Amino acid sequence: PASLLMDYEAGKITLSSNQIRSIIPRFIRECHGVSMRPSGGIYFIDSRFDEACVAKLEQLFKELPGSKLYAPSMYDDKGALDSIEDAIAGTFQKEIDLLVSEIDEGYKKGTLTTKQVENRKADVDKILSELKLHEKNLRSKADALVIRTKKVSEVLNSRIALAEGSIIESGDFANMLRSL
Repeated sequence: PASLLMDYEAGKITLSSNQIRSIIPRFIRECHGVSMRPSGGIYFIDSRFDEACVAKLEQLFKELPGSKLYAPSMYDDKGALDSIEDAIAGTFQKEIDLLVSEIDEGYKKGTLTTKQVENRKADVDKILSELKLHEKNLRSKADALVIRTKKVSEVLNSRIALAEGSIIESGDFANMLRSL
């Protein structure tokens, strides 16, 4: 029984590799960072957020046995800037696409409530805020992403304004989403 209790106590503070893989990206997002590759592992954090975030991440990695944190400076050349622009734009494009897809799916199933639309509108506002933070790094791709995100916001605002019941039932809504 004593060893069982000790094993239980040790297990309470043991994190699986999946848990660790989910914790690190959350910390990165808090620092307005983005993954430089789809599988993660390499992240970009703008120097405006660098110092405090690196300190947080260093503390996190101290608590994760076998993990290492490297924070090399990015070279200020066209290749690095293009990589950063592509990674950030890809991240936001995926977020917007996923948001639109989830909304469209809820609409098709007939389960999309006004509250869900309002929540998605808050998600869009958050994306717009993050886009503004990354505008310099997005360079030529910033305008197109902001325009598309604002269109999603307009569609959601129109549905919120027209919603009369708890379920949104307008064929125009699906057409508006698909035009994005």
